[in-house]
Amino acid sequence: MIPERTFKVFTGTRIRAITVLAAMCFSLSLSASGLKVEHLRTEHRVDPVGLETLRPRLSWHILSGDRGVMQTGYRIRAAASEEGLESGQLVWDSGKVPGDDSHLVPYGGPQPVSGQRIYWQIRAWDNQENESEWSKPAFWEMGILDKSEWKA
Repeated sequence: MIPERTFKVFTGTRIRAITVLAAMCFSLSLSASGLKVEHLRTEHRVDPVGLETLRPRLSWHILSGDRGVMQTGYRIRAAASEEGLESGQLVWDSGKVPGDDSHLVPYGGPQPVSGQRIYWQIRAWDNQENESEWSKPAFWEMGILDKSEWKA
């Protein structure tokens, strides 16, 4: 058992120091890398398979180490593969869209077909003129969209 006096010193001074240090490290890690886009979701899910929605809705979060940061624009690009995203072989590119929308933004590319997998990623801009890197790719896969395609 820890003596009471030692416990008070540990919880009082050291815990505060550890908390401040951890907060500083977290803040510095975001500030050093600037604006980030993370937590990509399609129809509220991470990388869903079997979607029946022809125009899936996309959502994301922006992160920054700075205070008062708000999204002022975004650009979504989609491809048939992760390699397609990298090489620019896209099925859809929204272009830069001004605004703060980041929740349930409808996919605007060509209508997907049954079983098609679409990879997507996003870049965002903030109210301090910062541009994020492209997010890590996410995907969704379409389900069977027509009864005639069912096979037993």
